[in-house]
Amino acid sequence: MVRVRSLGYQTDLGVRRAEGSTVTDCGDHIVVRTDQNPLYWWGNFILLASAPRADEIGDWLDRFAAALPAARHCAFGVDVADAAELDDAVFTTAGFAADHGVVLTASGVREPPHPHPAAVIRPLVGPEDWRQAADLRAACGAADEPPAPSEEHRFGELRALARQRMAQAGGATWFGAFTAGRLVAHLGLVRLPGGLARFQDVETHPSFRRQGLAGTLVWHAATFGLGQLGAARLVIVAEQGSPAVRVYASVGFIPAEDTIGFTRPPGTAATSASVLSTEQAVRALRAAGKLADAAELAGQLGPYGVADGDDATLSLGAAVLEAYGDQLAAANPAAADVAYRRAADEQRSFAAAATSGGEGAARMAAAERIEAKRRGPGSASDRSGFRRPGMS
Repeated sequence: MVRVRSLGYQTDLGVRRAEGSTVTDCGDHIVVRTDQNPLYWWGNFILLASAPRADEIGDWLDRFAAALPAARHCAFGVDVADAAELDDAVFTTAGFAADHGVVLTASGVREPPHPHPAAVIRPLVGPEDWRQAADLRAACGAADEPPAPSEEHRFGELRALARQRMAQAGGATWFGAFTAGRLVAHLGLVRLPGGLARFQDVETHPSFRRQGLAGTLVWHAATFGLGQLGAARLVIVAEQGSPAVRVYASVGFIPAEDTIGFTRPPGTAATSASVLSTEQAVRALRAAGKLADAAELAGQLGPYGVADGDDATLSLGAAVLEAYGDQLAAANPAAADVAYRRAADEQRSFAAAATSGGEGAARMAAAERIEAKRRGPGSASDRSGFRRPGMS
């Protein structure tokens, strides 16, 4: 049985249960599955009881695929309260992005230093309030994130529905800040066992930011939680180093611990141990300067490839093949042309797995940049070089 130490993950699991997700204790890990929204990364993840070794990541990827077959992404939480207990490189070298957060708590709150003077703070009730909440989420997403493909819009719709159902069932209270009848900020507060209450999804409309709305809303909701809900301890999680940390601290929240998770997006996440082993071999060969050997393996990195860097713009296969083409360019232009063509093809496949319009555009721009290095169509045989098995 996993005895979760992290207050962040304790409350995450409580919120997921309140939303109707399945939480299964598997002895050395916990599987969280949200069948009603397989697009929700942190509704479909594995929480590891302890930090894994680098040589165990491949097995965990296989276990993720078996436990969550509908998920196209891959997400792991690690039950630590101090980020120093974990070496990010164990995951990042396997193509994961680290998600560092800070857990803040409060047993008492104070008025923010700059409260909004006119906003009406009240719970969301009725269809019109929830319609405005969906519009607010869409406005925040459009301002803060790249253009989203249709499935991300569907993800947002499903998340909004889950919030509404949880609130209507009495498991949470969703508060809104209204000005002239318009919802301009909102958040959720979920009552949990053990005298805890967890904040969720604090959002302010882009046109109304830096006006004290978030602090005012958190203060009002926290007062409700400590009073009417009878919570002894309030919990809120923010991205490490973000302005939100200062806002929450201004009303009395104190940093208590770290929280950390790791994600790989669709197209790079469902990687088996054998593919991961190939990925590690490619990276090692490149580091050793053996680009020809690395290039030979580049086509075995899965149908969409894996990310090379933290920004996930260039695929590992494309990066290796492009570097090999650069190495060949002076002495053997025809072979370099083949390497560049394969690199561009690899990058286009990687672009097809992008999770947003902006990400896809950046990946395609990289493919076009590589393509521009070629000497021209027909300059080398398409049958030569490093073709991925099964591709024509």
